[in-house]
Amino acid sequence: MPNYTKKKLHRYSQNKIEEVNDVIAREFPLTIFINKREIVTLVCSPKSLRELAVGFLVSEGLIKKFEDISSMEVQEREGLISINLASSPFTLDSFLRRNIASCCGKGRASLYFINDARQVEGVFSTHLFEGNKLSLFMEEMETKAEGFRLTGGIHCSALGGDKIIYMSEDIGRHNAVDKVIGYSLISELTLDDKILLLSGRISSEIVIKATRAGIPLIISRSAPTDLAIDLAEDLNITIIGFARDGRFNVYSHPERII
Repeated sequence: MPNYTKKKLHRYSQNKIEEVNDVIAREFPLTIFINKREIVTLVCSPKSLRELAVGFLVSEGLIKKFEDISSMEVQEREGLISINLASSPFTLDSFLRRNIASCCGKGRASLYFINDARQVEGVFSTHLFEGNKLSLFMEEMETKAEGFRLTGGIHCSALGGDKIIYMSEDIGRHNAVDKVIGYSLISELTLDDKILLLSGRISSEIVIKATRAGIPLIISRSAPTDLAIDLAEDLNITIIGFARDGRFNVYSHPERII
């Protein structure tokens, strides 16, 4: 299913109103079941749903490799994905308690976030990255970001190595990252020499997602938050922001950039 559709609207310009067709980003609910238990409904763009589900499980610490999934059934049009886990580093009960508390006001979300951060091991990578190549990757991703150009309402993320390996677009920036991570896991890619590229803000949650996937470098045309920078220092992640026109700022672990 496409990430966007066409709808009629009335456009005001130069003291006139006219009816036109415009391209609008689609918003799609995806419900994920694990071991026959409803886990979450993600509001997302309707492409790459399999990758999104796998990336979400990695980002939430429920799996570490694709082999942790014993079976997966995707009902794309219905917006349903049923997954059976062969094994998991954390229990579903712990996951559900954490999300109920953070989403429904039964506890402090910050407490669960801190516990998440403590459960994550830092990334080990000795790979060095060429600054010029990083800038070229950002330019390439922005050039190929068709959904944003058409709708103005879609985020983009990509995985870089020797080239741009995979790109995803989604109305949610976290979803766009999860799709990249899910693709990487399904494709069994080695990630300690790869780059996570973003169109949006680098938040602490994005740093945790990259760490759980084992990606040592995050680069965005936008800014990082202070907590993202502090976590990146602790978890051995290089954060780069404001990557535009051949320039960028390095906020953590600059020793990786040559």
